[in-house]
Amino acid sequence: MKLAYLAVVAALGALGAGPVLLKPDTATGSVDSVHTSAIRSGASYQLKVIGLEQSCAVILRKEQSKLDLAPGCRGLSGELSDAHRWKHDANGDLLFIADDGRTVAQFFPGDGVAYESVKPATPIMMLEEF
Repeated sequence: MKLAYLAVVAALGALGAGPVLLKPDTATGSVDSVHTSAIRSGASYQLKVIGLEQSCAVILRKEQSKLDLAPGCRGLSGELSDAHRWKHDANGDLLFIADDGRTVAQFFPGDGVAYESVKPATPIMMLEEF
């Protein structure tokens, strides 16, 4: 999966599609800093889907590990509307959890700039701090 993701990113970069993928949602403002080495509670993140121009804001709240998703997130991946909590697993992956305990999305620490989705397998999503 990681190899496929790298191939897609390399191909899009070669075609000059990078600026399109990094275009932030107008409702969330611009991305000030995209470098992150660890997900922090209370921080704001930009959720992006490979191949889509839209993105959305995600806030990981410390209190009760609450997950706040901007309304635009639900249009990027339908299952995200079920996610209301977040947590780290034993491997350091970030999990978005539904009220029934099911993992809706799982992100692993990617290249030091963004977390990359493992679940769902498609669409491939990225989570960057801003």
